[in-house]
Amino acid sequence: MWLQGRVHTHAVRASIGVNASLPTHKTRSEADGIIQGDAAIDLTDSRVPRRRALRHDADVRAYKFLGYDGTTLFTRFQWPLGEWVEAEGALAWCDNGIHACRIEHLPHWLGQELWLMELAGETVAAPDAVVARRGRLVERITAWSGGLAREFGDYCAGRARELAEATPAVEGRAGDRAADAAFGSVSAAAYIAAVVAGEVGSGSRSGSMYQECFLRERARQAMWLEDRLALSD
Repeated sequence: MWLQGRVHTHAVRASIGVNASLPTHKTRSEADGIIQGDAAIDLTDSRVPRRRALRHDADVRAYKFLGYDGTTLFTRFQWPLGEWVEAEGALAWCDNGIHACRIEHLPHWLGQELWLMELAGETVAAPDAVVARRGRLVERITAWSGGLAREFGDYCAGRARELAEATPAVEGRAGDRAADAAFGSVSAAAYIAAVVAGEVGSGSRSGSMYQECFLRERARQAMWLEDRLALSD
């Protein structure tokens, strides 16, 4: 979710450009390369807040998932610790700006390391991210890569099994998620738990009710992360 735009760290400029739009179906998880498909959910649905200007010249607390080497998945941009990175040009979701997560966005962007970020300047709210003029890494949240990621995967696998108990059609997918969690595929376990919730809740694998149930499960996952990692916006 670190997409096309021009940024600089102090006097050093670096390009962080990749795709100018979200994939129509699936995206790569940062956690372990497992394909997950939140992009298939219509996050611009009327029930999901559309992007809007939040504030100007204000500091915002946010989060960002990175790889173990400190790079973003899509652009491989190497984030410097503590240094401000600034985007030039008009801010646009999935096009230009420093993209980061509020707590409710975290399940959509699971990665190997979770970092606390500080955002500043013009800030725009998007369906699954917050886009800012400037951002910097503050500190790594060590609990995530220190064991909570695996616990979260186990939690999501358990949720999938629980939801699927009365719905034989999805029991196979729920069982596969237990295997994913056991092998460390946290993002896959989380994504399919939401898929199972959507299908069980709606009786379908598409449509507005499916999306509503899917996103409700994502919100439940975000609450788990907020509680267990002691996060705050």
